Amino acid sequence: MFGFSSLRCVDCEYVDPKDRNSCGEAYCSVEKDYVSLDSHTCRYFSPNFYVMTAYCDIKGVPYECTQMTTLIELRDEYMVNNQLGQEFLSEYEIIGPAIAIRLRCDIYKTDIVKEMEDEYILPAIHFVNSGLNEEAQATYIEMIEKLKIRYGY
Repeated sequence: MFGFSSLRCVDCEYVDPKDRNSCGEAYCSVEKDYVSLDSHTCRYFSPNFYVMTAYCDIKGVPYECTQMTTLIELRDEYMVNNQLGQEFLSEYEIIGPAIAIRLRCDIYKTDIVKEMEDEYILPAIHFVNSGLNEEAQATYIEMIEKLKIRYGY
């Protein structure tokens, strides 16, 4: 698959690196704007939901599983549109890859993923399905906060 450090717009299927503006930015058909290929981490590049991607890999489930698609929906339709969600996602772009790498290497990763699923992921999905996006966001953020503590962030 993809290395976490390479999850940039240049890797995204929605960006045309041949269509550049005068600043060297490439056109993104989703953003309908030009984006920097050097510093912008693409939120539309499906494997960039770092911890959930690690979760899917460890569980052996496809990235298109209900857990992933529901939480991506939460991110794209709710979290990016409120201040707490935006602040969290901004920090997550920095720490998410490192947490995911440490999770993948953790000797207890199977147990951790089971706990993530039971205590955070399934409840967050229930909240989303019930229209309780604020609660879903809080649950997901709490999960990442717990992982930050475990891995020293």
